[in-house]
Amino acid sequence: MLTNRQGQQFMIDYDKGAIPLWHDTPPHDMPKAMIRTSAISLWNFSLEMHTGRLCGFLLGDFYILIVPLVSLGSVVVVISGYLLWRKKYRKVRRKT
Repeated sequence: MLTNRQGQQFMIDYDKGAIPLWHDTPPHDMPKAMIRTSAISLWNFSLEMHTGRLCGFLLGDFYILIVPLVSLGSVVVVISGYLLWRKKYRKVRRKT
């Protein structure tokens, strides 16, 4: 759900787009200049970025590995950070 600056709320639907809630004001259209100059819509660009297909030109068919590898790397960073934090503060707690 999105709220604009006037406090009006919109529900986002995959098929119907932005749907006004409890009011009749339609959502703003995409600016005409953006439509003329863009080769891809913002929605499609976000989807391509989210799925990793935007990097397909670098890796070919192996682009599908980007999302799992980045996720695995993020988990390793979080776990190693926690272990280092625990190691540091566990020693401090034992001394006191």
